[in-house]
Amino acid sequence: MTPVPPTQNKFSFLEESSIMDEGTIFDRCFKHLDEYATEGLRTLLVARKFIPETEYMNWKEVYHKATTSLIDRQDKIEDAGEQIEQTLDLVGATAIEDKLQVGVPETIDKLRRANIKIWMLTGDKRETAINIAHSARICRPGSDVFILDSTKGDLEGQIRDIMEDLQTGTIHSVAVIDGQTLAAVEKSPLITDLFYALIPTIDSVICCRASPAQKSTIVKAIRQQVPKALTLAIGDGANDLAMISASHVGVGISGKEGLQAARVADYSIAQFRFLQRLLLVHGRWNYVRTGKFILATFWKEMFFYLPTAMYQMYNGYTGTSLYESYSLTVLNILFTSLCVLCMGIWEQDLRAETLLAVPELYVHGQRNRELNFPRFVAWMTGAVIDGTLVWVLLWLGYNVFGRPRDNGLFAFGDLAFSIGILWTNYKLL
Repeated sequence: MTPVPPTQNKFSFLEESSIMDEGTIFDRCFKHLDEYATEGLRTLLVARKFIPETEYMNWKEVYHKATTSLIDRQDKIEDAGEQIEQTLDLVGATAIEDKLQVGVPETIDKLRRANIKIWMLTGDKRETAINIAHSARICRPGSDVFILDSTKGDLEGQIRDIMEDLQTGTIHSVAVIDGQTLAAVEKSPLITDLFYALIPTIDSVICCRASPAQKSTIVKAIRQQVPKALTLAIGDGANDLAMISASHVGVGISGKEGLQAARVADYSIAQFRFLQRLLLVHGRWNYVRTGKFILATFWKEMFFYLPTAMYQMYNGYTGTSLYESYSLTVLNILFTSLCVLCMGIWEQDLRAETLLAVPELYVHGQRNRELNFPRFVAWMTGAVIDGTLVWVLLWLGYNVFGRPRDNGLFAFGDLAFSIGILWTNYKLL
């Protein structure tokens, strides 16, 4: 009988020293993490800790108070988590491929063409974040990538070096900073001022290894340091809630990570690619509608009351109104409100297809071309011309080209009132 060969141990490829030596395990584990991150995979460390029951019950009470707190709930939850997430034993590491949603690179490219600066705030490793940025076209093939790292020397010197490089001229610049370096920046007022002086000159920023609190802090700092900037934060998970709440406009993506982000946001979309329509189309339309609604409201008031003002020259400046009192009462409610409301709700200066095809048209709103003082003066000048024209034609009709059967103030005022309503609705609708 042939002897049965001994069963081969499936772990025979492992060296005993690599299993028993904790330092070797750490070195190999982090080496694998770097390799995974370089390939663009999202990495995760797995650790464990045995907790006595008494210690756990005490911590559970602290955590329960944090989750039910009405003040600084998120900060208290993070503090409670830090109490338990200490002295952990490393178990291993995992890596998964996190594919971008359909249309993300195209959307970011169009937003960049619309003169919108894009920041990527993520908790991923630096290598992973940079690879994702390349996939999403935040970093382009010709981009100059500047890395700020507190472990590599003087931060102030690094920032000044980047400023000097930018003065020589770059096609597209991207700054990369991690959470640890960002914390070091915030500790020094001088470095903080330098950093936020650098930011407006950078085309894109990648902030990796950022905690939820740091994401929120960055948005708040930008609002404070660059008051003219309008911030929009978009996210899909619980880690983005504070950031979304801190921005001028919050957009939540409803997806695999639930609806938490969508609930706290100002706007909710299903996929990232829908952001281009939200901004480039509806953003411009709403800006144009708001501007025209305000200007049209002032225009119709100036136009309508100008004949009354001109009538004062012929009644001895007694203050007698050209229009009948009941007509004035219902003027805005019944006769001239619909035209400005329709303009404020449905106005579309350009087709959606055109706005999506030419993202540069979004600059119209950034430069405030729809609602500014020169445009206000132009509308008011038009109102004066229209109002004067109506008054002159009516006055000539009554006094030069013959007298009508009823030449009293009531008939004259009602005629002016009717012409004013027709003119207003014709011009604005």
